Amino acid sequence: MKVSVIVPIYNRVHLLSNCIRSIINQTYEDWEMIVVDDGSDNGQAIKMIIRGFDDPKIKYMRLD
Repeated sequence: MKVSVIVPIYNRVHLLSNCIRSIINQTYEDWEMIVVDDGSDNGQAIKMIIRGFDDPKIKYMRLD
């Protein structure tokens, strides 16, 4: 069974790396993470952090 982890984020880019690391470090491996940017001022920084993990299970979605 796949687990979907939804991470809403709004102007808290400084917390995102730790959040992603926490999910990656879990023992359960059948997961996906969807980071939902709710119109943050720093959307580019969020995308860069996600790209830095280079994991296809981490997806990015932006809401205006």
